[in-house]
Parts: sequence; C-alpha cells; structure tokens
Amino acid sequence: TLLCLLEFVYTGQVTNAQGVDGEELWSLADLCEVDGMKDLLLSCISPDSRAIASLAEFAADRGDRELLDACYAGAAEGCLLDLSPGDVGGMRVSVARGFMASFGDPLPAFELARKWCEARGVTHTDGDARLLMEGGD
Repeated sequence: TLLCLLEFVYTGQVTNAQGVDGEELWSLADLCEVDGMKDLLLSCISPDSRAIASLAEFAADRGDRELLDACYAGAAEGCLLDLSPGDVGGMRVSVARGFMASFGDPLPAFELARKWCEARGVTHTDGDARLLMEGGD
C-alpha cells in the first residue's frame, strides 16, 4: 500500500494496485494529505452495491464525511436496490438514513428500509426502525 502511494506521489500515476487494500490506501493518503490519491480513489468507487455499503460503513467508522458523501452519491444511482435483506441488516441507522436520503425517490428509500427491518426481524415500532424511518441518529 505504501509503495502504491509513493508511486503516485512521485509519478502521479498508479501502474499496479493489485492486492492493495483500498481502505488502507485511503487512510494512508488521508494521513499523508495526498489529496490527489484520494481523488483518484473516489473516482474508482465501484457501482457494486456491497462495495459501496461496506465502504460507507468504513467511512462512518472513521468519521470521514468526504468519503461517506461519495458513497451516498454513488448509491443515488440506485445500485443498492439489488442488496438482499441480509446485506443491509448490519448497516447502522445513520448510514442507512444517508443512503435513503440520497435516493431522492421515496420508493427505493422505503425498499431499503423494508429490507433493513426484515433483516433485523423488527417492525416499525422498534426504536432503531423508527429512527431509520423518521430521521435522526
């Protein structure tokens, strides 16, 4: 990961990122204030729904608003709609709310909330489910 970052710093490009952990590279680029690398990584966010959901949780763990907003923007394209209830059940309320708000359409937001509740075995009366559907953290 460090070699990948150093290559970018000295050449402005990455010729071989095979086996490099993207989250680790993001953390290192953030620590070293290499914004160009962060921009490159943001441009490579996969439209794969599981990857975006996982990346959003990573960003939330770090309190990284820039990365979290990029995940929400990527999800706005509707890529999370193919997630199963099991894929969204572990999502924290604040991350799920961010995704729901990014859709801009109530139907996909409702579908994500439905899957989230189904995975957790809760109904609309559960405290976390109410937070999810009404807003708040």
